[in-house]
Amino acid sequence: MCDIGDLLRILESQPRSQVTNIDVGSRLKTWALKLQLEGIETVKNGLDGAYWLYSRNVNPQLCLDALAADLNSVVRSD
Repeated sequence: MCDIGDLLRILESQPRSQVTNIDVGSRLKTWALKLQLEGIETVKNGLDGAYWLYSRNVNPQLCLDALAADLNSVVRSD
């Protein structure tokens, strides 16, 4: 699991000791550098939206599928 804060800490070049999920640090660094601040904000907003829908009994699988598609488009965009 990843923490949005970890992506921000890595993007801001904070010390490695400040990263919570150090076990996936290299993957987080790749994501942080690819996403930059705008992409991280998009991911955060997508997660907020998915939580909002999920907590209101929208079809959970459909909600997660839509989130995955949105995140995939953000990560894959150049």
